[in-house]
Amino acid sequence: MHFGIVKDIKDPKKIGRVKVKVFDLHDSINVSDLAWSQVLMPANVPARLGVGASVNLLVGTLVACVPLDKMKQEFIVTGTLPTNSDITTDDDTAIGGSAAETKSKPDNNSRVRGEPDPHADESKGKYQPKSTYGPIYPHNNVMETESGHVREYDDTPGAERITERHKSGTQYEIAANGSKIEKIVRDNYQLILGHDTIEVRGNVKIYVNGDANIAVAKDLNAQVGNNMTTVVDGNADLLVKGDIDGEVRGNIDINVGPSDPEHIIYNDDDIAVHHVKLGGYTRNKAIDIWFPPVKTDTFTLTHRNMRKVKEMSATAQEPYATALATFVDYDPDKVKLVDGSWTYPDKTSYIASFGNIDLHTEGGLSATIGGEVDMTAFQSVKLDIRKNADIDVVGNINIDATGEESIIDVNATGNISATSVEGNITVTTTDTSKKITLAGNVDITENLNVAKNVVVTGTTKTSDSQLLDGHNHVISGGSSAGNTGNLS
Repeated sequence: MHFGIVKDIKDPKKIGRVKVKVFDLHDSINVSDLAWSQVLMPANVPARLGVGASVNLLVGTLVACVPLDKMKQEFIVTGTLPTNSDITTDDDTAIGGSAAETKSKPDNNSRVRGEPDPHADESKGKYQPKSTYGPIYPHNNVMETESGHVREYDDTPGAERITERHKSGTQYEIAANGSKIEKIVRDNYQLILGHDTIEVRGNVKIYVNGDANIAVAKDLNAQVGNNMTTVVDGNADLLVKGDIDGEVRGNIDINVGPSDPEHIIYNDDDIAVHHVKLGGYTRNKAIDIWFPPVKTDTFTLTHRNMRKVKEMSATAQEPYATALATFVDYDPDKVKLVDGSWTYPDKTSYIASFGNIDLHTEGGLSATIGGEVDMTAFQSVKLDIRKNADIDVVGNINIDATGEESIIDVNATGNISATSVEGNITVTTTDTSKKITLAGNVDITENLNVAKNVVVTGTTKTSDSQLLDGHNHVISGGSSAGNTGNLS
């Protein structure tokens, strides 16, 4: 058995041969004159037809070798010998023996020796868990390539770990408890030619610092077993080229425009990962001030989910009894929007600030509402109907005109018919100078009660035979019998 140093690994046949300068035998021989030596592979490596592990010795490796000829010109390398430090020689200088060592870095990997993590100071992700690196010699089995790729199988008791790392820093780590941490320093791409299924029995968190794009060629189905919260700090743009079919079995509460909710989302460590405060007040924010949320050990009671707790059984309500008492007098029907302010009996009013909703539909709009409709407009209301409008009212229609922009001006090229109204139509105005103008024929099959003046600018008939043209008339019948005067 002889020992030597690997001096050349660039085998022209590319089959893993090396040039070895054997101590004492090759002291006066140049590396260029050395013969190529075969490397003995382990019996469990096929090393045939490209199958099995490759031969990649490093220049400067201390090896054991056996001569293949009596002249000891060709050798077979049987293995490598790690030393406490590197053995360095010049190509043309004799080696003084196996003890010729320097105080350089030892051959055995620092991870094997259990030294501190060489990558501990690298930048980490904001939510990246801490590495479980903690090897104790001799339990960590390490393979590191010349460029710095590393594979570790650590059997250290209590810190069993598998790590595979690219020289760039991209890596994955499987901790002792089975958790897996992946770190990709650049882009990630995954192609699945078949189906993909992900089953998560815990929680899922996705943090994206840039944009996120999801493209689905066919259907997208999302099912939420409990609540869903979506917070958009900027604009939301929704384009639906087909139909929208929705069913809401509870309430719909939408606030539009600047508001003053503090959108706060906490992670499992009670750290706020999202916090936005806007200006103004929404209805829900005002109610939260009047009736602050109450947090229990397992539930936070707000005015929105109070109904959910009330629907629980008496036994299920017990843990929330104290919180529920906070809302005992709260009545959602008492929350009113008055002159631009949210009001509640015996509570301080809060100014509401809203924006606009622009709804444009190329098709029809059909709405069926089982309850009451309450609409308050603080600015102008414009209804532009290009074709027919059919309005069927079983009860009364009350129109109160109280301002300059509230003058009721009905212009129609055809007739205005109220024959489908089964009740009364009452039109009132607090300003006698304001006019109610009906242009076109008006057919009324029931009573028309007018509380103020009626101004007629054209010829008006009460029937085909009676003309009202501005002179005095005496009414001899009906509830107005005996009245006289001018009709202008």
